[in-house]
Amino acid sequence: MPLFAYEFLQKHFLESTLNDKEIYFLGVSYAPDVGDTRYSPVELLCRLLMTNSSKIYLHDIYVPYWKELELEVSDNFGDLNNNIDIVIISTGHTLYKNNKDLIKQLMRLDNIFIFDTIGILNEIEINELSSKHIVKVLGRGDI
Repeated sequence: MPLFAYEFLQKHFLESTLNDKEIYFLGVSYAPDVGDTRYSPVELLCRLLMTNSSKIYLHDIYVPYWKELELEVSDNFGDLNNNIDIVIISTGHTLYKNNKDLIKQLMRLDNIFIFDTIGILNEIEINELSSKHIVKVLGRGDI
């Protein structure tokens, strides 16, 4: 699935490429509500994006430091800013489900691409976010 997600992003950004994009991951652990990154499918997707010189930002309330990639991980949505080009929802933490504060934070940003790789966004959230951003959800017929 990480390779499919990467190839989808490549196709979507074909004209502008993924080079130097600022990408914000929501979740790095291998499963919802755990702090273990071993065998996380997110790792391959991150590594592929880093080969494009993409700047990676990571959020996960269960993982302060990602040992496999030697990267710091934030537990604060405050670092979501207008420099972000792509937000990838990559782990199904309970915190990300029906989170009005997260949706408000995303709505404050300008014209981003939101890629929900696990189908965590509900229809109401997708409709609200789609009024301002491009939203694609893996597995819901969008892709």
